[in-house]
Amino acid sequence: MNALVEQTSFGVTTSSRTVAEVFVKDHQNVLRDIDLILKRRPDLRGLKFEATSVDVAMPKGGVRQIRAYEMNRD
Repeated sequence: MNALVEQTSFGVTTSSRTVAEVFVKDHQNVLRDIDLILKRRPDLRGLKFEATSVDVAMPKGGVRQIRAYEMNRD
């Protein structure tokens, strides 16, 4: 299991992928919930939730990018 948070140059952060993995949830559901939070509180975008993309290995080889969020500890 990955650590839930990590120390980076931007402070203590985690990613939506890590949250999904640690809490055994589908990443698409974690994204849905973050999207709902940001719909209600758009002021949190960029301050607490930073949209990004991550590379994911495909089962038959290759890599594709999927959307994700980086989040600070707040």
